Amino acid sequence: MLDIRQKVIEQARQTFESHGLKAQFFCEDIFAHQLKYDFAWSSGLIQCFEEEQRLKFLRHVAELTPKLLLFYP
Repeated sequence: MLDIRQKVIEQARQTFESHGLKAQFFCEDIFAHQLKYDFAWSSGLIQCFEEEQRLKFLRHVAELTPKLLLFYP
């Protein structure tokens, strides 16, 4: 899980641990993140960006993974 907000990371970590699940947690800006993945899932982020930032986000994630699932509430 990646989020720039430490509180969100800690809440997610606690939730995962309480259910016996394992994950990696990163507290950083998505645009600074450079690790590669098989796929990425974005929930509730892209609508926060202006159009130019949306394109920047999509281009950056495309460099990190060949598959992206967007959840756009």
